[in-house]
Amino acid sequence: LFSYFFNDKNYTNDGLTLIKYILDRHVNLNNKFSGLENFDFVEFIDKHGKPYIENENIICDPGHALEFAGLSLKFIKTIKNKKTLSAGQKEFIATCKKIIPEILFHNFKLGFSGKGGICKSFSLSAGKPLNSDMPWWSLPETVRAASYAWEIVSTEADKAKCMDIIVKCSDAFMKNFVNKKVHYFQYQTIDKNAKPISVIPATPDADPGYHTCL
Repeated sequence: LFSYFFNDKNYTNDGLTLIKYILDRHVNLNNKFSGLENFDFVEFIDKHGKPYIENENIICDPGHALEFAGLSLKFIKTIKNKKTLSAGQKEFIATCKKIIPEILFHNFKLGFSGKGGICKSFSLSAGKPLNSDMPWWSLPETVRAASYAWEIVSTEADKAKCMDIIVKCSDAFMKNFVNKKVHYFQYQTIDKNAKPISVIPATPDADPGYHTCL
């Protein structure tokens, strides 16, 4: 099935178009969103393409930002040797290799809690967590993102940042989410004190295998 889609003539173009769509509309690059920091990832935008403000908050879901980084870097690695890449696509991929690791570093810094997890939502306008609950899924997503970023960053300092993220997320996952008493299944969500809570982080019947840890 993967081979079928990979060889489809629209595969590369559609994937890169989606990455560009997210970068153009949801990531603060070159200070296009007034009052926000570079590489802030805006969860919601309004009909004018501006950050949506809800109860005076501009919301970021750090897990979604980190998930986007990992999926984008995986896609770029998958297509990097395709002979059909145009000059414009190669230029965009080179830009992504510079920008997306910075999105990873910045949003990990915003979302990761010293207690060991990644908060569900962060107020970019207030500079603090909005929902301090920490779902399980964002940790392995971030490990994936940092692993792909490690392969493409050019400095030892950035490689060290990637490894630090991998270690922190792996340690947090094993310490706070793995329930040894129930066949090593994961708790789905922990609170700001790293205690398991009865909160489902996504609609379970929409994707039962992933969102219920099966």
